[in-house]
Amino acid sequence: MGVGSANERLLDQVSAFEADLVIFIHADVIRPVTLGQLKDRFPGVKFAQVGVDPLFMPGNVQRLNTKSPHLDATFMTTAGESLKKISSGRPAYYIPNIVDSGIETGQAFDAVCDIDLLFVCGSFDREGGDPRQARINLIRERLPDINFPYHVDHEKSGLWGADQMWPQPVA
Repeated sequence: MGVGSANERLLDQVSAFEADLVIFIHADVIRPVTLGQLKDRFPGVKFAQVGVDPLFMPGNVQRLNTKSPHLDATFMTTAGESLKKISSGRPAYYIPNIVDSGIETGQAFDAVCDIDLLFVCGSFDREGGDPRQARINLIRERLPDINFPYHVDHEKSGLWGADQMWPQPVA
């Protein structure tokens, strides 16, 4: 489709669907100028972005901040003071990770599991600057007796798709 066509189609789609809310997730091809056009053409529509990548990843804060001035809010799976780095003065909110089955059910601690702690991510910074790797090492050092598997795509096999979610639904 191409970047230009994607931006044109977005303008058409918001109009066609008569949207009240448009949420952008991993929408790097959507240009800030297009967001400005959306806000001008559809002043009653709310626009937000959701970020699930950590804010310490190179380029992530800048990527979020290029769109923030044109959005009504930003939602992040990162909490705390780091939210102040994003959103260009617009509201920024913490949301739980969207793949946790306990979010909707309120049943996060009801399942029986032989795993004490699980860590899954796409990759670590290969240059060694990723604080998640240091945190894993510290946990393993201080709590050597816990069952703590981790899956990092370039180190071990990654976990992909809904079939890998835990706990599995009971049939």
